[in-house]
Amino acid sequence: NRETAALNFLSTVIKNSPYANKVFLAGGAVRDALMGKPVKDIDIVITEPDGGIKFSEWITKKLGAYKQDVNPLVFPRFGTAKFNLRGVKIDGIDLSSVDIEAVMTRGEKYTPGSRKPDVVYSDLKTDAERRDLTINALYKDLTTGEILDPTGKGIDDIKNGIIRTPLNPDITFDDDPLRMLRVIRFAVRYNWKIPKELVSSIIKNASQLKNISMERIQDEFNKMIMSDRPAQAVKLLPYTKLIQHFIPELLETIGVGQNAYHKDDVFAHTMEVLDNTPPDLIDRLSAIFHYIG
Repeated sequence: NRETAALNFLSTVIKNSPYANKVFLAGGAVRDALMGKPVKDIDIVITEPDGGIKFSEWITKKLGAYKQDVNPLVFPRFGTAKFNLRGVKIDGIDLSSVDIEAVMTRGEKYTPGSRKPDVVYSDLKTDAERRDLTINALYKDLTTGEILDPTGKGIDDIKNGIIRTPLNPDITFDDDPLRMLRVIRFAVRYNWKIPKELVSSIIKNASQLKNISMERIQDEFNKMIMSDRPAQAVKLLPYTKLIQHFIPELLETIGVGQNAYHKDDVFAHTMEVLDNTPPDLIDRLSAIFHYIG
């Protein structure tokens, strides 16, 4: 696909350049490739200060695709940049529409009560440890093709079907409480296990969701219910004490009886309807909320 062709092209350009062995494919793209799934989003990290911005400017100028304030699009506060390979064609494949996000390897420092971190340059291991899950803390050296697993857990967790955080989950969730919902989403997406200690940490930290915007929570929730196992995801929300912090009304349906034509309580009935609803977002939201009133 275009993304794979773009990665092959990037590898060719990077070799024998000042950025050889400094540019790494990161996160979900590496995970998906290891699982035999097509690459969709290209996120790269560069192991030098301000590397994301500097590399984006370097490569777009080298390819004649540079356009000030447009390509790359720069976000100085976070040290990130987004660029595309406008005008590049490889083996008849036009790469112009492939967007690539670039950032330096980094650590993040959070102010208590704020979800806006101060970004600092760091090594690859620190970059991996600040990520949400071990399976998303994998890297591919675009110069050599080598897969790196700085936490030492990501590849094994993919093989064994386990969802874990790179650090103590209390630390990972304190940095960004939305990661608790991501644990559930990925566990349900792949039908993988969540260790007991991770579930305990989610229950312990569930109230921290109040520090997260409803827009971010909504986005995660939508992705959960658009999975192949939507009811499995939603059933985990009361168990982990997360649901009361954004849909408390659904929690109140648990244990509420119905008439003689229904064998289950309102919550169980709602989950059955959800699992039998086609994967359309509006339809699935309607299934979840149809009995709340």
